[in-house]
Amino acid sequence: MAVDWQLERFVAAQAPVYAQVCAQLAAAHKRTHWVWFIFPLQRPDSTDAHAIFGSPDTLELRSCMTLFEIVAPEAPVFGDVLVRYFNGMRDEATVARVHG
Repeated sequence: MAVDWQLERFVAAQAPVYAQVCAQLAAAHKRTHWVWFIFPLQRPDSTDAHAIFGSPDTLELRSCMTLFEIVAPEAPVFGDVLVRYFNGMRDEATVARVHG
């Protein structure tokens, strides 16, 4: 049985800050705290997540991508981010929480 994760709630939550997030990503300089609820965009000229997001957001990116890959397996982008930036390694703590 398919699970309805109601992913549209994330789109609604992102709406007020989405333009600001896009501007920060375009400038390659994250200044505010949003990575925990925005899907990060990939910069084609960088393969180092830490160089883009810094710490601790790199850890949050890995956890978020792991979670979204679990709840939306039909969307390959989340696994692609994990492969590109984390050698395909999922965040084990996130996996454990979801599969409890």
